[in-house]
Amino acid sequence: EGDVTFSRVFMWDINKPVTLKTHGIIPIFYPQCGVDKSRCLGIQQKRVGAWVVGFKLHFLSQYLSSLQLKGGFIFYVERETGNFIASSDAKFDSFRTIVDETTKKVSYAPYEANATDFPLTEVKSRVHWLLHEREGKMTWVDVKAGAAEVEIGDEGVQFIKVTSLTQFGVDWIGVIS
Repeated sequence: EGDVTFSRVFMWDINKPVTLKTHGIIPIFYPQCGVDKSRCLGIQQKRVGAWVVGFKLHFLSQYLSSLQLKGGFIFYVERETGNFIASSDAKFDSFRTIVDETTKKVSYAPYEANATDFPLTEVKSRVHWLLHEREGKMTWVDVKAGAAEVEIGDEGVQFIKVTSLTQFGVDWIGVIS
């Protein structure tokens, strides 16, 4: 009955599939007034808990890939961390698999979208343009929404639209080309 917010994106490897995840958090108050605050006029409510709903973000990549863009590409980055979240390439895992050479233990970590060894050329070339060429050198925090036709490496001229998804505590940057 309170304001819905979402957590930052984090690794989820407790069960399969390993993926990035976010939690939707809904506070619970007592006494409950529901969405109609007029039912509790003058009553002091106390937060007594929260409902938490997990969203596995590999579903976002599956959805983006189902859009079947003709030669286009979409991806999302978490503004605060610069971590890659999802893209229209549903076959690409949005995290690194790390194997400790000594123990052979496997762990996982999100990709930084501007990592020099980022494996997807479509992401790497657009991130380079966005953070280094669009308005000079900048960080993810400075990226603003907008659109432009630009030369992207060997791909030629691309129309790129940059969007901000800022709702319910989410602060993601979308790049569509």
